[in-house]
Amino acid sequence: MPSKYQPQLFCWHADLQKGSNLLSSPEKNIIYVNDNYCAIRRIKKTWQVFGSIVSFVICLLALLILKHACEFLYEVDLQADVVFQSDIEGKIFFDVLTIFGLVCFLYLAFLPRLYMDIFSRRGCPIIFNRKTQKVYINENYFFNFKLLRNPLYYLLPFKKRIKEYDWRLLQGVMRYESRGRRQSIVLMVFKPNSSLAIDHIILDRDRIGKENVDIWYWINNFMSFHDLANLNHGNYKAHQEHNFKYHYIEGQGWPKWMIEAFNAISLQHLSAIKQRYPEN
Repeated sequence: MPSKYQPQLFCWHADLQKGSNLLSSPEKNIIYVNDNYCAIRRIKKTWQVFGSIVSFVICLLALLILKHACEFLYEVDLQADVVFQSDIEGKIFFDVLTIFGLVCFLYLAFLPRLYMDIFSRRGCPIIFNRKTQKVYINENYFFNFKLLRNPLYYLLPFKKRIKEYDWRLLQGVMRYESRGRRQSIVLMVFKPNSSLAIDHIILDRDRIGKENVDIWYWINNFMSFHDLANLNHGNYKAHQEHNFKYHYIEGQGWPKWMIEAFNAISLQHLSAIKQRYPEN
């Protein structure tokens, strides 16, 4: 049965339940929680290091293959029409041309993963404010599962996406990779009053095992003010907000209005914060 949220995400596995009173257990990815907002770590350092090494090796090999393919193609003597001395020469030429295209695709597929791992800092936290029902991200442009991207951005590995979303327009889905050995939880972003997905956000990437959606259930309980989301579940306790921001927020390019909006207690309060920062 396909996802009811279209267009369907590549490697989609299941749509996740959204609501409250969903059984969950405390998660190590919960960095900080207070009565207003929570911060969730989205990428683990061990996976970042491993992923960076693998992607770098693949991209390097792809570049070496591309180099040799280009040298071969450059040496081929082409007139107005392609004329080969024998069928074997023609076959070799088109084989190299095919390899060239496949390696280009491979390179463009793994380069975003390399950028994602290298330029995602301090766990790339996502913020959920339950009193305004807003969600905040500050992430590398390549921190997603998009297949098509603006080619110019491949020259801008530091480019960021800093956005505010409405919780009501987000829905969790699960996708599998590596034949089901790894799973990711993704937040689909919808156009208001429809099931048309216009964006997506990675919530939990590269989790080993199957059907482990505790972090999604915990966030749902938190956003619904349910007691199952205990305010003591964070790695930093509520009174340690300064330490949390020092280690995860400061120096990472978060807009000042957004940092202040983490603790907004109503939509009116949020509006007042935005008015104080006209540049947002």
